[in-house]
Order: sequence, then structure tokens, then C-alpha cells
Amino acid sequence: MRIVVQRNGKEFGPYTVEVTRQYLAQGTLLAMDLARLEGDPASTWSTLAQLLRQAIPPSGLANPFSQTLQQLKAFDWRLLFPWVKMASKSSVQDRRLLGLATIGLTPLVALALPYDIRFGYWAVALYFSVLWALTSVRL
Repeated sequence: MRIVVQRNGKEFGPYTVEVTRQYLAQGTLLAMDLARLEGDPASTWSTLAQLLRQAIPPSGLANPFSQTLQQLKAFDWRLLFPWVKMASKSSVQDRRLLGLATIGLTPLVALALPYDIRFGYWAVALYFSVLWALTSVRL
């Protein structure tokens, strides 16, 4: 399926759907340009945005589940779970990582303590107040 575009009385194209979408994203073609399908006698001039919306559904929106499945298959799980690095225990020697882990897990530990829930609330409030004070100091 190819698209013919008209602007200021001049016709451009025909373009494939992919090229038309690229030109539209780049600003070479405008959403308000007139367009019609090439070789279709029943096709009338309408705006490019309407034509793309009505006649040709976007390829990514046709089946969002298959798109998500493709993205999950392409995802490298070693980024999320670096088993080799964790097994080498080199992260235990990284003082910055241990400091960040301690700072990040402190509220969880405060809430897990077997005290009254109000203690956990005040501990977390104090934690974030101290973090805010430390990060708002101008150097």
C-alpha cells in the first residue's frame, strides 16, 4: 500500500507506509497534508493523519502483547541479575555499593523491627529528613 501526498497543489510520492511515517516523524510531511492511497479509485483526499489512522493501523499497536513478548525475549537478563559478578564477590569489596545498599535498606529494616508501627513511621521520617538535609546542602 502506497500513499500519495499533496501540498500546495503539488503531488509527492507515492511513499510506502514506513517511509510516510518516517517523513511525518521528521517533519518532512505534515499531519495536515492531504493524502490518498495510490491506485484506489475509491480513495479520496483526506489529511495524512486521518489516512494513517483509518486506513492503515500502526504496526506497533496492532498487537501490543506480541510487541511486549518480543521486547522481553530481546531483554538481556544478565543486566538485571549479574550472577557471575555476584558469585565473584567483587561487589562486597566495593565500599560505594555497600554504602548505597545500607542507605537504601535502612527504612526497610526500621519497618521490619518488632516495635509499634509509630516507631517505624518516625524512623522512616527521620531517615528521609536526614537524606533531604544532606542532599540540599550546597557545596
